Amino acid sequence: MSSETDNSLAGLTTEGINPKSADLSRMGALEIVRTMNEEDAGVASAVRAEANQIAQAITEIAARLRRGGRLVYVGAGTSGRLGVLDAAECPPTFNTPPGLVVGVIAGGAPALTRSVEAVEDSPDAGRADLAELRIGEADCVFGIAASGRTPYVLGAVQYAAAQGALTVGLSCNRGTKLAGQVDIMIQPVVGPEVLAGSTRLKAGTAQKMVLNMLSTGTMVLLGKTFGNLMVDLRASNVKLRDRSIRILRTVTTMDEAAAHALLAACNGELKVAIVVALGGIDADAARSLLTRNEGNVRAIVERMQSEGNTG
Repeated sequence: MSSETDNSLAGLTTEGINPKSADLSRMGALEIVRTMNEEDAGVASAVRAEANQIAQAITEIAARLRRGGRLVYVGAGTSGRLGVLDAAECPPTFNTPPGLVVGVIAGGAPALTRSVEAVEDSPDAGRADLAELRIGEADCVFGIAASGRTPYVLGAVQYAAAQGALTVGLSCNRGTKLAGQVDIMIQPVVGPEVLAGSTRLKAGTAQKMVLNMLSTGTMVLLGKTFGNLMVDLRASNVKLRDRSIRILRTVTTMDEAAAHALLAACNGELKVAIVVALGGIDADAARSLLTRNEGNVRAIVERMQSEGNTG
């Protein structure tokens, strides 16, 4: 069970008793699996109902990051761990600097592997943790709380708003305290959990789905992809070199040997190699184009094609 604590949790949807799992303790393994699977099937539709709010958040966050801001996830328990996970996946997937997307969890690093219960009840702790990050108006603070009422998250969001930051909330209940304190609210209501109150289940799945969309959508808008390919990576190990070669060959007509040679000549920078291959220019010119176009390969290639300047 996640550690979402508030003295008014009793009336929340996520704390309700699910009639479909009322006999959970009598079920065999297969029936447990089928019951949970049936309940999980509704999570995607709950997330789909929040599509407009998720898209608005993506658009606003991308605009902040273009101006040099950061995306900061804040949560406690399961919600905090999911935020930290999403932040940790951005550097290897999108070649972002570690400080661009940040995960903050109540209780700090120890809370990633064990429960640190008391800290989540302190709004002052949330404020203090964000103060350490020197949150400013260019940043976005994304508060995650299945209950929508976790004091630590509320304190963090209140502090961020006072600094002029964009604030976004993610909860699996409606009419929450968090909803009243953020600029954009995302509320996939998944209903009572199979195990009453265990918001690491459907609520956690919904949160993970939203975070997947949020970080991926933001990075797409920032030009971190070419089509559906992860092009903003540096071939720094065997797996990434192999992926870079496959992507380079997918977007060009190169054979494997030529792709290896070009990638090596571009210091393992896949975006540079793609622009060199498609534009018929050298690596320095490709880097200059990428800098002027905020790293957006698609924009460069389309401009080259319109000007008839593809090699």
